[in-house]
Amino acid sequence: MDWAKHRRRKAAAKLHMRLNLQSFLPAFAVVEEGSHHDSSRMARLCAGLSAGEIANFDKAYVHFANLFDLHLREIFWVTRAKENMRYHVCKKPKVSGNILRDDEVTLRSAGPKRDYPQRMRRILAIVEVDGKQVEMAFLTNNLEWAASSICELYQSRWGIEVFF
Repeated sequence: MDWAKHRRRKAAAKLHMRLNLQSFLPAFAVVEEGSHHDSSRMARLCAGLSAGEIANFDKAYVHFANLFDLHLREIFWVTRAKENMRYHVCKKPKVSGNILRDDEVTLRSAGPKRDYPQRMRRILAIVEVDGKQVEMAFLTNNLEWAASSICELYQSRWGIEVFF
């Protein structure tokens, strides 16, 4: 694949897709060489979303300015939190079961805090991955949904990813 050179002896291609959950058909797709960072394609991929819709994506797409743009457009988003994210816990409700934490947080680092100045939710949960119980942290701008719903929504993207 000459168009998808990644390293001297490797090639890589990426598929960025927006799936219409009404029809389960792709509404938008970009296939390109794998050298671009996912977050650089997020704005284009989410351009056609409307208020009330949900964007569900991998943590590679986390770019706080793009996430805040979705928030301002009243689009809900769910993703995984990066391990090195610096945050301040503003509200810490009681949790139970597989939900270990369900915190409202703000960002601490100057650049990210400027890009996303409002509260978001960080949920730490035990989820099943390949038959094993794994601890994962999720982020969302939705402060109302049940924490278990956020986890299930993110897990649903794995099934879609495997399908394609």
